[in-house]
Amino acid sequence: MANQGMSDTQDNRSFVARFWLESPDDNAVWRGHLRHVQGDEECYFQSLSVMKEFLGRISGVPFSMSGEVVDREN
Repeated sequence: MANQGMSDTQDNRSFVARFWLESPDDNAVWRGHLRHVQGDEECYFQSLSVMKEFLGRISGVPFSMSGEVVDREN
């Protein structure tokens, strides 16, 4: 049985993500943690730019926040 929604090619770039909301004194702050499943790398962050940098560095694929495809050749 084929995996629906999965690519035919296997990829070693799986991540586990966890997000939580901390609200000290009515100043809510989103925090997050990413872990690369195949490696020992992990990252705690409070900004999407740090999350984006980590995903791009570990995967080797530039990360676009706009949803557009990033040209890997340039």
